[in-house]
Amino acid sequence: MLINAVEIYKEIISDLHNHHSNAKISHLNRSLLLKNKIRIIFLVDSSTEERTLAVLLPVGTNTSVSNRFPKWKGANISVNKINSYINILDTNDYVILSQAHGSDEKIFEIVVNDIVNELSNENSFNGTVACLVRVLNKWKRFFDFHSTIELPEHTQQGLFGELLVLKQLISAFGDKAVEFWSGAEKETHDFYVNGHAIEVKTSSLKDSEKIRISSEYQLDTEDVDGKLYLYVNFVRRSTSDGQKLTDLVEIIDNMISEQTRTKFHDKLFNYGYIVSCGDKYTFGFHLRSTNEFEIEQGFPCVTKSLLPQGVSDIAYSIDLNLCNDFKISWEDILTKIKEDSTDE
Repeated sequence: MLINAVEIYKEIISDLHNHHSNAKISHLNRSLLLKNKIRIIFLVDSSTEERTLAVLLPVGTNTSVSNRFPKWKGANISVNKINSYINILDTNDYVILSQAHGSDEKIFEIVVNDIVNELSNENSFNGTVACLVRVLNKWKRFFDFHSTIELPEHTQQGLFGELLVLKQLISAFGDKAVEFWSGAEKETHDFYVNGHAIEVKTSSLKDSEKIRISSEYQLDTEDVDGKLYLYVNFVRRSTSDGQKLTDLVEIIDNMISEQTRTKFHDKLFNYGYIVSCGDKYTFGFHLRSTNEFEIEQGFPCVTKSLLPQGVSDIAYSIDLNLCNDFKISWEDILTKIKEDSTDE
């Protein structure tokens, strides 16, 4: 059973508000002993309501272990004792993750929720430190690339388009299609399938067949062993209806195995999408139509070889009305990439 850290903090704060004792208290807390004997403590400061998570360290752990934990804005990490939880059988040293003053408590609670549930899956108490390092490094990488857990509008739209293509690839290839998705890894193209590449663009512009290309490499066939295809989704974006990212993620979850689902969620995380924060992704999308193109000589694009020396980081628009000679059906794309898979 998953532990809901958000609800636990909410209960503690409710108790703080209902605390009528004349005695001055600095914190209220809840202590949990997991099945694997890992002890965790949720604490809330009575004056600031800032949150803290404390995790008991196994006996024999050197307090210098704090040097292994990554640091990032929004949280403070230390190793210390908690006076109200002194036990002669324990080291009494805790890893203490504290919400930084003025930082967003919702983000902190989400991080804590992930830490606690990862700890609950550890085989034993002795895995505490390794688990903490692994999870904290994961969130450090997240905040290195993302300033917030809320995806901007254009990012939600781009992810929606990539997931539409991923869903179709899963229908054709099964679970291994999740491995094809490279957009979450910040690679040049969004999908690599048996030596071929698929670049996905999603547009919500009204009465326009133009798409935006963000670099001179996106439509460059030189670094692709096989064919390069362009898949374009035309959508209507809405704040009141339509299919949301959470809906599409759930559909894909139900198409793949539990093991592959973990890999899928990891890729979503790298993209900036957090499965447990579905309420943050509020835009809905209606798919109006799709167009697919094979990028070959003559297709209107700007590539590295065409640029004068010293010119780079090119962004430009393409009018797809002028690209009809390069149209190809999705069925023909699948036939080609499946044939090459069979040849291997």
